[in-house]
Amino acid sequence: MSQIDYINEALRSFLRCVQQEGRIAVPTLCLYPSNSTVTVYVTGGEREVVVSDGGGAMHEIAAHGLPATNQAGRILSTHCRSNGLKHDGKRIYSDAIPLAAISSAIALVANASSLAAHDALSKIRVRQRRDLREALKSVLEKRYSKDQIKHEVPIMGESAKQYKFDTVIELGGDRRLIVDTVVPEASSINARIVSHIDVSKRDDPTVMQRIVYDQGEEWSGANLKLLQMAATLVPFEMVGPNLDRLRVS
Repeated sequence: MSQIDYINEALRSFLRCVQQEGRIAVPTLCLYPSNSTVTVYVTGGEREVVVSDGGGAMHEIAAHGLPATNQAGRILSTHCRSNGLKHDGKRIYSDAIPLAAISSAIALVANASSLAAHDALSKIRVRQRRDLREALKSVLEKRYSKDQIKHEVPIMGESAKQYKFDTVIELGGDRRLIVDTVVPEASSINARIVSHIDVSKRDDPTVMQRIVYDQGEEWSGANLKLLQMAATLVPFEMVGPNLDRLRVS
């Protein structure tokens, strides 16, 4: 055998298609940032097929500890648009194409998937979530005495149900300030909304309420509006000035 025969044989063994869960998996010569091979998947019939990356780019992004944010979706859109492809937030895929055009579609999808993953890793910053409770504790301890700061204090709502709040500050007299933290997760958001709205319905002038959130997190406008309906919503960076104004008043 000649050298070209050996090379052809080696490539044939590498680029071997396999049937996989009702689709055909096709390894390519493109690589993800992890140096794993980009595999594309072909579905369809004898005349037309659709080629997709099977969610490979998004899986690669997640494997590097990056969140599947709107930014990741925009990066996929950019690489799909420039190659005449589409994505559904998870997969990059082609339109239905004639079987004769499959080699071009495989190259386009594999290349777009690889470039999107590389692009995302260079642009999306992994952000360590701030320990908001600890950060808030530090702010409060600079302004109030230990005797004033109470934790996990039960306060009754208008429904007669009792809720435990992160922190309650005894401001003097009968005045109390509830200071709660919230993170952009459904359970945290729902708990804050329910408890603060129930307490606020008592219309007790001696009880003031604040919900503190981290602006650096990814928040939807709708969730912030709901939290604002429950209590005064304060970005963490503004907690100090907000409390200082409250002490003056």
